[in-house]
Amino acid sequence: MSEATQPLFDDPWSTYEYAARRSLNVGDNWKVRSVARAVHPLLEDSLRQLDQDRELSSADKWEKLSVSDGPVAWLPNGWMLVVMYDQENPDDAKTGFVNVDQSQKKAFGGR
Repeated sequence: MSEATQPLFDDPWSTYEYAARRSLNVGDNWKVRSVARAVHPLLEDSLRQLDQDRELSSADKWEKLSVSDGPVAWLPNGWMLVVMYDQENPDDAKTGFVNVDQSQKKAFGGR
């Protein structure tokens, strides 16, 4: 497991980043790119439909993609979907679901 440095202050963003590093097994050179508390379960269907439309250019497909429409599935309390990137190689990314509450308990000696 890569070592992640525990935040020194009560900073929510640092705490989220620390939890994500531990969950995704990465070191301190990895930073959070995005955090989501909800997911769009039908987004994959939209992507597939746009990809199959041969009349649209790639730019047009991105323009038609919308995440403000459709249902949203909220993640359970304490969970986030996190995308992280490696500062040394920004094209490297890792994505995963992180339980921030459980990570904080482990970091501070709870169960």
